[in-house]
Amino acid sequence: MPETLDAIYENGVLRLLQPTLLQEHQLVRLTLHTASENDDLFDTEFMNEPVTEADMSITLQEVRAGFSSTPESSGS
Repeated sequence: MPETLDAIYENGVLRLLQPTLLQEHQLVRLTLHTASENDDLFDTEFMNEPVTEADMSITLQEVRAGFSSTPESSGS
């Protein structure tokens, strides 16, 4: 299962910035993407998911009507 991890390169070694489920001496294959100073390190796949999952046929009026019929929207 793919896992995205952030790391720092120090003294010839990549040091992970968060825990992982890797076993000691486990062989892995790395694809490196360097982060620029302007890179916010967002998970772009996660951020784009709502766009790919959105139903663009639903109108704003339908959304408003749906929310107006929920108990939470009554203001109490």
